[in-house]
Amino acid sequence: MKYIGFFLLITTLCNTRCLAQNLLEDDLAQNERVVKPLGLSTGLSLSIGKEYGFYKFQGDYFFTSKINMEWNAYYDPSGGGGLTLGPSYYFISRKVKKVIPFTGINLGALDNKFVAQVPLGVSFMTKKGFQAKFDLNGYFSPTNEESGILTELVVGWRF
Repeated sequence: MKYIGFFLLITTLCNTRCLAQNLLEDDLAQNERVVKPLGLSTGLSLSIGKEYGFYKFQGDYFFTSKINMEWNAYYDPSGGGGLTLGPSYYFISRKVKKVIPFTGINLGALDNKFVAQVPLGVSFMTKKGFQAKFDLNGYFSPTNEESGILTELVVGWRF
């Protein structure tokens, strides 16, 4: 009798784990970030309180439903610009939601100065692949002790 109880306990645990795994796989299979991991976008990046802005070109790739790596190219028609690279963390992973909050950290160069950026924003994605992101991007340049906030809006497509 003792062995039958042990066998039923092990069988129940295995079945529960298999059921949870199937539900998770079904859930992730419907997640736009997993189905279409590569994104290409373009938009504007405007400084708050300062009179400058950039055209922004962005690429990103989701490694999981929560974590992606993004690279940004900034272009200023007056001759400035730069490149940044870094990971982003998306706060909702198992539910299929259209509006998703995110944050991250990007390191790179902007106007020939090293910068660290911390974006905080929301991303809108559709099942067809359209994507729009809005964020407030705090930045700090330790080389000249400059800091500020960029308001960024990009739209693009996921593949």
